[in-house]
Amino acid sequence: ALPAAIVTGALLTACGGGGSGDSDTQPTANLTGTAATGAPIVGATLTAKCRNSSGITGTTSATGSFALTVASADFPCALQISGGNLPAGIPALYSLAASSGNTNVTPLTDLALALQINAQLKQTLGQWFANPSSMDAIAEALASASNTLRTALTAAGYTLPANWSAGSA
Repeated sequence: ALPAAIVTGALLTACGGGGSGDSDTQPTANLTGTAATGAPIVGATLTAKCRNSSGITGTTSATGSFALTVASADFPCALQISGGNLPAGIPALYSLAASSGNTNVTPLTDLALALQINAQLKQTLGQWFANPSSMDAIAEALASASNTLRTALTAAGYTLPANWSAGSA
């Protein structure tokens, strides 16, 4: 009986819980990352607006890192960093977390997302973040926007991070 209980428990955990739908708890996932502009963005407010929730907030640490807990079903999430020690003239930076795990917020994520938002919705990042829409389509196409940005930066003579490979957002 004990092995059967362990297997049943493992299966229920793997699929996110029981199938009755009576539980108020939802599986959650960690959303972590670093906000930086070459140096860490310290003390900034991170706001996540996700598919089924909005206004999840956190603060960046002394190393620019952040961590949020998001319901697994709520991805993708639009991310905005504001305040803290962002350089003068940059009121916010944006990124998109297609799934749980590590998603950084940097000038490069901001530019790649801006390319996609402009191409699909003809909006600025600020306009889009006020009421994010089409997040699934944008998440799917973000790798293409990242490739476009990578090509433009390389053509302009910039040295890109070695771990920013083609096809990665």
